[in-house]
Amino acid sequence: MVHQEIERKFLLESLPDGLGNGAFISQGYLSIKNPETRVRKIIDKDSEKFFITNKSGEGISRQENEEEITKNVFNILWSLTVNLRVYKTRFKIEVSDGLVWEIDEYKGENEGLFIAEVEIPDIDTEIKIPDSIDEVLEKEVTNDKNYKNKRLAL
Repeated sequence: MVHQEIERKFLLESLPDGLGNGAFISQGYLSIKNPETRVRKIIDKDSEKFFITNKSGEGISRQENEEEITKNVFNILWSLTVNLRVYKTRFKIEVSDGLVWEIDEYKGENEGLFIAEVEIPDIDTEIKIPDSIDEVLEKEVTNDKNYKNKRLAL
């Protein structure tokens, strides 16, 4: 399903307090050029899902097409992503304004990196940063390419 993704990202000093269980994500890149193509496995408390995603564009607003795939297809494509992988645990915070914040705690070579992101309906949407995130907020990194997952995968 193709949709316009409008997202803001923030660097955190640590995980916010009060997070529940997270989902473990293994993400590998088939292409880091524009458009980027990635495969992803998400292991949640009672499920395991697999996706392939194409993203195009740069900055706050990008086109995204994500499709669920089978475990077999994932395993074949995953074998092509050696040296272009990211591992993280993702936590979600739903807030009263209807937005969902995703907090990623990176593993492996990116251990110690914490990023919060929120998808917004349009570029002009005002966001209120939840108090738990604001307490550990370092800076906004929406337009900093160093914090893109495809860069972290390198």
